[in-house]
Amino acid sequence: MNGKSVRKNYILNLAYQIFSILVPVVTAPYTARVLTAEGIGINSYVSSMVSYFVLFAGLGTSLYGVREVGSCQNDLQKRSNILWEMISIRSLTSVIMLVFYVVFVLMTVSRSRVLYWIYAVNILYVIFDISWYYQGIEEFSYTVLASFFIRLMNVLLLFLLVRSPNDVWIYASLTVFGNAATGAILWICLKGKAVRRTEIQPFRHMKSIIALFIPTIAINIYTVVDKSMIGWFSSGSAENGYYEEAEKIVRIALTVVTAMGPVIIPRISMLFQGNDKKNMNYYLGRSFRFIWCLGLPMIAGIFCVSDLFVPVFFGPGYEKVETVMPLLSFIIVLIGLSSVIGMQYLVPTRQQKPYTFSVTMGATVNLAVNLLLIPRLFSIGAALGTIAAETAVTAYQIGFVRKTDQMQMGLIFNGAPRYLFASLIMSAVLLFVKQFAEPDLLWLLITVFTGMGVYLIYLLIIRDEFLIENVGAVIKKIWKK
Repeated sequence: MNGKSVRKNYILNLAYQIFSILVPVVTAPYTARVLTAEGIGINSYVSSMVSYFVLFAGLGTSLYGVREVGSCQNDLQKRSNILWEMISIRSLTSVIMLVFYVVFVLMTVSRSRVLYWIYAVNILYVIFDISWYYQGIEEFSYTVLASFFIRLMNVLLLFLLVRSPNDVWIYASLTVFGNAATGAILWICLKGKAVRRTEIQPFRHMKSIIALFIPTIAINIYTVVDKSMIGWFSSGSAENGYYEEAEKIVRIALTVVTAMGPVIIPRISMLFQGNDKKNMNYYLGRSFRFIWCLGLPMIAGIFCVSDLFVPVFFGPGYEKVETVMPLLSFIIVLIGLSSVIGMQYLVPTRQQKPYTFSVTMGATVNLAVNLLLIPRLFSIGAALGTIAAETAVTAYQIGFVRKTDQMQMGLIFNGAPRYLFASLIMSAVLLFVKQFAEPDLLWLLITVFTGMGVYLIYLLIIRDEFLIENVGAVIKKIWKK
């Protein structure tokens, strides 16, 4: 493996993330109007409830599998054994969770039961999901191409089949069976990348899997429980709809900012095995710089254009999203930083205790703030709870690596002041342009592209080496082709 493969995998992953951005940009305005906030909300609530069972079915084996396969990716038999061992564990846990799920639905669910049965497929899919294996061996082209093809088909079927608020079950089916179809393609492509198992001992991994599963539970608390709690405390499903749509836009930005993560995790695992600290710091430094370079202008942009964006994108009835979305935007940088320290560094270097403590603390903060604010503020309260949780996680992780002298603050905050200043200049220009703007598509596009232009021009004027290096690399690749 060489440095070029990291760049190639990053470009592939980023290309898919950009495609993932374009899909909601095309579909969200349509689904928001057709399904209404109530339809979006009930789908969000049911999905959040099912995710608990999916969580325990997976048992943290995906993250563990990526790390273990990444550390032995050049040994075909060893990595294949890990694949079959993880599948064995996931088969057992998925069947158990499916039984619990059926009992849960039959005993507690009185409305929207069809949606619950549709989402049950996600529990079974845990057995067959091997995308983590491709990530571990740094073969991103297969997952990207399979996901691209299936999502494109989903978009076409969405516009053809989803026509009214009563079609929310079709909307859910497209999501669920799209995931299953992607998994099927990855199994077809597995030939040559894994061999038959020899002697496998799946339960030898259980101690380490459980250790990684504890932080997975904690993360799930402050990424999914908020939606469940909104549903418990609010009447109807509209508040869930507001939060779902606001989070959808913020998560779109977040996927771009964290696109480096899946590529770096197996690479850091391999470098850690070889005790190559110099290259570890090189890749981590680039990840941090990437977070600041993209994350800060995204937050500034969301704050400045949300009141133009929401009416154009979602239509009438979603006015509350104009408040929720800017609040949630802070997690773009917060999660970006914690993903680098936690997921790209602590987990691959087998420092699970501080990682577990940080996300457990975040979950505790999230539950406390949610219980205090969601009954009063609903979706706004959930947004504030998420910000508080992510702040706690990131602050602890930064404090830990600094206290233990594993990372210098210069490595983490390199370039942050210049990107903050560039974002402030962009914001000032956007606020000036908005004085003349109307809430329509033309003015939204003018405002967005003006902001992007100002930010990029400023960085080029000050000759930001990170931007110039990466833009130059992309242009060189295109020129060669």
